[in-house]
Amino acid sequence: MKKLFPVVAILAVAAAAWVGWHFAAAIPDAPPVKAHWLTDFAAASAQAKAENKPLLINFTGSDWCASCLLIDRYILNTQAFKDYADQHLVLVVADFPVKNFLPAALADQNQARTEKFQILHLPAMTLLNSQGQKLFQSYGYVRGTTAETLIDRIKFVTGQDGA
Repeated sequence: MKKLFPVVAILAVAAAAWVGWHFAAAIPDAPPVKAHWLTDFAAASAQAKAENKPLLINFTGSDWCASCLLIDRYILNTQAFKDYADQHLVLVVADFPVKNFLPAALADQNQARTEKFQILHLPAMTLLNSQGQKLFQSYGYVRGTTAETLIDRIKFVTGQDGA
């Protein structure tokens, strides 16, 4: 029985991975729509302050993190998010790729931001007001989350929801 358990566990994990991949592959995609993401935190912060807009920081692993890729696919690379962000947000990305190396200065800047905002794991998003105060921070991807879900949360914490 003890020898059978590892085999069953491996088969169960493999089956779960196949089902997840098969399910994701079966979902039709709209073509990705890219919002304008900055990489320079100082410039993004200055822009947010000058325009009196919140600053959304996306902490991601763009070439390896499965949840990060789902957030891009279903939330950040949608027309709804781009339209909202263009009018109401300043966007900055802190990327931690594995395959594509960043310039040392950018990698150092991104690492400094993870320390400043105490990012525990990827993916993470942090929303700051125009003065740099944290309004919310979230981790991970929850299946079924849409651009509208994120936009509603941003509107709520910034007081743009009319409440």
